[in-house]
Amino acid sequence: MAGLRPLLVPSLAGDPVHKALWADRHVAKVEGGRAVIEQEAGVVYLALGLRNVGSGIALIHGWLAMAHHPGDGSHPAPEDFRRQGIDLYVPAGGTGYWESAIRDAGDPMRPAVEKALASREPFRIDLLYGDQRGNQRIITRFAVVPTEDFWYGQASRHWNLDRPEPR
Repeated sequence: MAGLRPLLVPSLAGDPVHKALWADRHVAKVEGGRAVIEQEAGVVYLALGLRNVGSGIALIHGWLAMAHHPGDGSHPAPEDFRRQGIDLYVPAGGTGYWESAIRDAGDPMRPAVEKALASREPFRIDLLYGDQRGNQRIITRFAVVPTEDFWYGQASRHWNLDRPEPR
């Protein structure tokens, strides 16, 4: 099992472009090393370009988006994560992406994401994932940081949930 652990980090600038396609047919190109945050017709679309530097497949179980608080060293409880509507995986040693959307106007995650989009300020996305059996769960925190023309995704912390922490 130790040899098949996934570990997600942002994809690299030269990695393949992935096409994110949401259930309502919204489409976005997810370029290497970048994040997508778009608002259209009352829906906020989010995506991250990912690379799995581990040796096992990464199956994404859930996500949380929130305001960026540098130095916050705690992770949310697994039961607090929003479940993925579709199975998304990143192959071992390969690239992929994560996508989701905030559709409900009363969604508690919406204000922080809309504020970040409007004022072009950083926010964060935590991803909960594990191997294809649902074991070896990890939470990776990604900072989503704006530039003038696009958004970067940057991993800032990893937590192992099913084994002791290395630090």
